[in-house]
Amino acid sequence: MIASKLHVGNVASDSLTDLLLEQVTFEALRRSASLSLEQALELEFHAALACIRAPDFYEGVRALIIDKDNKPSWSHATLESVPASLVARYFEHDRECSLVIPTDWRSR
Repeated sequence: MIASKLHVGNVASDSLTDLLLEQVTFEALRRSASLSLEQALELEFHAALACIRAPDFYEGVRALIIDKDNKPSWSHATLESVPASLVARYFEHDRECSLVIPTDWRSR
């Protein structure tokens, strides 16, 4: 678990840090290290779609924008409580949406 090695301190559940998305971020960095730009953009696209569909996204919006209480109630209180299988789901391809990269993008 890369995030646990880089994470400093113990984050309380009412912190502004969503530990699930922290794990997703580090997994995206790990996965994209050997990808082409097009592949990395595709990976990021599907992870971003998964993020905006997740309950924690709406909880963050509620806490920071709507209620402005700055006290989100994240679904995971510790890095260790974030299942790797859940993180992996953020990188599944969405069959309803696809990223279209123009074939001539390099010549623009």
